[in-house]
Amino acid sequence: MLWLMERAGLKNSNVKHRQFWQQHNKPIELWGIAVIDHKIEYIHDNPVEAGFVS
Repeated sequence: MLWLMERAGLKNSNVKHRQFWQQHNKPIELWGIAVIDHKIEYIHDNPVEAGFVS
């Protein structure tokens, strides 16, 4: 996975080596408890599904 961060870093002039976070910012309105729960679950499960952690 390190190659992904290195590739992303090469595409961005203000990054010297590797980029971990995405540059774009797309705010999402959290208008209800169901949406909030869904986003928290997504944030929690995303590294697991990507294989970064078990």
